[in-house]
Amino acid sequence: MAFDDELIRRIRESSDIVEIISEYVSLKKRGRANWFGLSPFVDEKTPSFSVHEERQIFHDFSSGEGGNVFTFIMKMEGISFPEAVKRLAERVGIQLEDDRNQGTGETDAIYRANDLAAKYYRHHLQEGKGTDSEFTREYLEKRGITAELCEKFKVGLSPPEWDGFLNIARKRRHKDFIMEKAGLIRRSERSGNYYDYFRGRLMFPIHNASGQVVGFGGRVLRDDPEKKQ
Repeated sequence: MAFDDELIRRIRESSDIVEIISEYVSLKKRGRANWFGLSPFVDEKTPSFSVHEERQIFHDFSSGEGGNVFTFIMKMEGISFPEAVKRLAERVGIQLEDDRNQGTGETDAIYRANDLAAKYYRHHLQEGKGTDSEFTREYLEKRGITAELCEKFKVGLSPPEWDGFLNIARKRRHKDFIMEKAGLIRRSERSGNYYDYFRGRLMFPIHNASGQVVGFGGRVLRDDPEKKQ
C-alpha cells in the first residue's frame, strides 16, 4: 500500500510529535524547543532521548534511533509504514479514501525492491572483503567522508558482479519485471538474460517525503567493466 507525498505531509504536519511521544515517554522541556526523557528503546538512568518540537523529529542518543512521527510509531508499535500512516490519520481525523491506493501494488513492489537494493549496497560497502570495498572505504576516508556520514545517508557500493543483486533479489521472490521497472536490472539484447544495472559504483539512495527509496544516484570510482554484449 502506498500514499502520495501530499497526504503524508498533511498527516505529519497534523501530528504533533511531542504530544504523541508523551503518551509513551515522560518528557521534560529544556530550552526553547527541545524535550528530553528516558529512552523507550534501551534501559538507561540518564535521559538521552531528545525530541525537537520545531523540527518535529526525535533522536535517541543511547540506541541511535531517530526519525519523524511515523518512524516513532513504527518502532514503538512494531508496525509497518502504511499501518503507522493509517493510525495517525485516524488520530488527526484525515480520511484515507479506499480508491487512493488502487493500482499501487506495483509501486509498493518497486519500493520493496529499492529498499533491498539499498541494504545490499550498504552491506557491501560496510562489510565487503573484496578489493573494491577496501578501495572505496579508503577513497572515502581520504576525502574526509566518515563512516558516520555514510551511515547517516545510507551510502553504499554496488559490487562489480553482473548478477550479484539479481540473484539475491530472486531468492527473496522479487520479480524481474519489477526490478527492471525500478531501474535496478537490465536485459541483454544479445542473450536476453538480465543483469545488474549498477556495478562498481558508489551508491546514494534517493528518498521521497515518506522515507521510501525511490531511486539511486551512482558515481563510478573506477572504469566500468566491459559492457556485456
